Amino acid sequence: MHDVMDLKKGKKYFREVIQKKGLFCQEVSNPMYSGDCEGCGKFIWIGQCSSRCLRAGAHVQPEGQRKEALVTFQNECQERYNKDKKGSDPDFQ
Repeated sequence: MHDVMDLKKGKKYFREVIQKKGLFCQEVSNPMYSGDCEGCGKFIWIGQCSSRCLRAGAHVQPEGQRKEALVTFQNECQERYNKDKKGSDPDFQ
């Protein structure tokens, strides 16, 4: 579990904004990869994940440049979501 409130958003936000408007988009640069380690998006944006996660070694609190890159990525996903948002879609802030 981590306590970086800039990144903790919840399951629905993670699914609708981060995954659909970022992680699952091939044309979008992904900050989840850092050297030899593939980060766990669930841990970053929800704040916790299963101990059986294949990326459990990457369950560390985002700090410094990594945190900045993740916040930038999150903001870009939010912009794409807002641009494509329909009237009935949730209004994430």
